[in-house]
Amino acid sequence: MRHPFLRTLAGSGVTTDPNFENVTLLLHGDGTNGGQNNTFVDGSTNNFTITRNGNTTQGTFSPYGDNWSNFFDGTDDYLSIADNANLRAGSGTFTIEAWIYRNATGAAHTIYAKGGASTGIVFQVASTNVLRFTHTTTNIDSTGTIGLATWTHVAVVREGTGTNETKLYINGTQDGTGTVSTDFTQTEEVRIGTNRGATEDFNGYISNLRFVKGTAVYTGTFIVPTSPLTAISNTQLLTCKSNRFRDESANAFTVTRNNNASVQRFSPFSPTAAYSAGTIGGSGYFDGTGDYLTTDISNNVVPTTGDFTVEGWFYPMASTVGEICSLRTNTSAYAALRLVRQATTEKIAILISTNGSSHAISSGDFGLASQNSWTHLAVVRNGGTFEVFINGTSSYTSTAISSGTALMTGSANYIGCTATTSAIRFITGYLADFRVAQSAVYTAAFTPPTAPLTAITNTSLLLNFTNAAILDNAMMAVPETVGNAQIDTTTKKFGTGSLEFDGTGDYLTIRSSDTLVMGTGDFTVEFWIYLVARTTYGYVFASGPGTNDLFVSFDTNGNFLRLTNQATVFAVTGTIALTTWTHIAVVRSGSSSKIYVDGTGGTAVTCTTNFTATAPSVGASNTGTNPMNGFIDDLRITKGVARYTANFTAPTAAFPDL
Repeated sequence: MRHPFLRTLAGSGVTTDPNFENVTLLLHGDGTNGGQNNTFVDGSTNNFTITRNGNTTQGTFSPYGDNWSNFFDGTDDYLSIADNANLRAGSGTFTIEAWIYRNATGAAHTIYAKGGASTGIVFQVASTNVLRFTHTTTNIDSTGTIGLATWTHVAVVREGTGTNETKLYINGTQDGTGTVSTDFTQTEEVRIGTNRGATEDFNGYISNLRFVKGTAVYTGTFIVPTSPLTAISNTQLLTCKSNRFRDESANAFTVTRNNNASVQRFSPFSPTAAYSAGTIGGSGYFDGTGDYLTTDISNNVVPTTGDFTVEGWFYPMASTVGEICSLRTNTSAYAALRLVRQATTEKIAILISTNGSSHAISSGDFGLASQNSWTHLAVVRNGGTFEVFINGTSSYTSTAISSGTALMTGSANYIGCTATTSAIRFITGYLADFRVAQSAVYTAAFTPPTAPLTAITNTSLLLNFTNAAILDNAMMAVPETVGNAQIDTTTKKFGTGSLEFDGTGDYLTIRSSDTLVMGTGDFTVEFWIYLVARTTYGYVFASGPGTNDLFVSFDTNGNFLRLTNQATVFAVTGTIALTTWTHIAVVRSGSSSKIYVDGTGGTAVTCTTNFTATAPSVGASNTGTNPMNGFIDDLRITKGVARYTANFTAPTAAFPDL
């Protein structure tokens, strides 16, 4: 019997998962025997030795790919776009649409708003869970409701003039009509994720929001798009679909992040191809408390004189000063080149030391506005010009530090901190595709890279961060291997290996992410497990600590798998055999939770807890206590989907990557 949630594309032999867009963690455990995530490699022809300091790690979260959304936590998060005539809907036809994913129900969640306190537009989900379009002070409501923890396409369209010319659509079906003759000429800013009065904030994800002025994109029932939206004719705003906060319409309006809004890979679309290092690449994660990398001594990756380019993608996660790199550092703790994020002034500071003199340079906006999103940086010395590019746009130029000006001598290179007698100013966030070339790669404005960087001619250092052994094939997580957690190629269920945990402090820890917060919605946590020995509690997956966090663990004797939130045991199952592969699925469907062993479900238990993950881990508790002793293969977490609601045949192949 074929696994019920797989299908094979005719003639292709490719097995796919129709719920893959909801997969937020997928660990196959395939790789080289003994492989971990703490070995870093220089991809240049120099092949410099890279030394890991602290617990710097690497994984598959990167700036590449096209499946993105913006996350709003329901408390003051929103995006804003300054007023422009093109953003005023006027008295003609228009379309506003987006995909939304709600983390809660029973409260108003605003998608799009423009206008004053009592005039203009509000497009939202009302507290009664219906879709609502407010035109000044009058509401048009849908009959149907917008559910919890599921991607839903919503649209409001004014087709022209006359009676009931304005229609609401939910997943392509018309649901709600009204007559709107208002001339929307309000000059207030556009807000995404909050209403005109900065209340009724969105709690969840918004993806591919598009405002089209002058076109009724939909005039009847339609098939919801299955790929990211494009800037069709008359598109005036297209956002929440990029690796950074930006408008992809021809207007290229500035999109301003407010408070904690963030860019996430979680979206309504599955990737067009399975993960590969060549197309998606990877990133290094630096936790801000001692993580950094160094090259071996006597490697002047930046030339003393002549042209050079230092570039990379940075996803900062804290509003603190952090030093992205300190290159050619000498024993007196002076560097030829330092690239520092000055969060408080929202600048990138470039510090250059030449012949004993220091030059401090301030470039463009790269502070709080860039937090929780990817930004491409490039520092270039090109003949007589020194130039800084942010997302391909020149933000600073100088002729004071030409290619003939000799840089201070030095030998050590630091990535992720200030190189002093004791490292300080650690960055907090992700760094991808850090490349140093001894040439001027960019001499004018450019489009930031859309694929991983390669070792072009004159490359002296290249960190692609693709040497992790334990990969998240959902491309969202960067697992850190703690202790001796590693790949084992001998004991495995599928593929070439599994995750090995020896019961003495081995586990994976994953940076807290909204994509691993299950909230009050449906979810499925499933895996194959091979127990070597029983350990007290023996955590398989933990997202705590806290009384409202999700734990999948054994009982005190290591016999029964349990779903708990520490305070309450929601579901238990029978004894798990030793030294044999067993498929486990922990499922919540509505208010009911159940654990399935090899496809057979235990007793259903009521579970309405709002699970709020803060520090996910695999193989032990998130503090490293109560480790399990055994192997895990194909661990998959599906957010918002109860994959199994009745007994089923356990999977007979590895979970698909599409």
